[in-house]
Amino acid sequence: MRKAASDDLEEIASIARQCLTEVMAKYHSPRVIVKFLEHQSVEEYRNQLCWKEVYVALKGDRIAGTGALANFGTAQKPFNSLSNCYVHPDLLRRGIGTLIVQTLIELASQRDPHILHCPSSRNGIKFYEHFGFTVDEIQNDADDEITWMSLYLKQGR
Repeated sequence: MRKAASDDLEEIASIARQCLTEVMAKYHSPRVIVKFLEHQSVEEYRNQLCWKEVYVALKGDRIAGTGALANFGTAQKPFNSLSNCYVHPDLLRRGIGTLIVQTLIELASQRDPHILHCPSSRNGIKFYEHFGFTVDEIQNDADDEITWMSLYLKQGR
């Protein structure tokens, strides 16, 4: 795992698009897939590098997956969240997603407040539950077919 660089953005966007069309399309409506695909451009990811901590997981010299930490709140009221977690469809079920999420949880455990949120696709809920995330009943993103989940972190994990 390492922080993403500008040179990685084409591959990150490609992996995200492939995940949406090859994996998530089996679980989500075409309307939602089209909406999410609109946000998977190199330029969109370049903008995100300014305010998200974007990471890539490597398999050899190839980018195998990506994930980010973001604060969707404010400095006074943070809303720390996993964001854009994708693994190349050809490399699923090889521990890459686990590596990404474990790394991001470790980084998030150093922050205040000690709660990490995660917008999960329909097919990701059980995966995130494996790490201790639970469905957050307060947050509702049904229009985007997203289930928000939360994980309470221990300080200094």
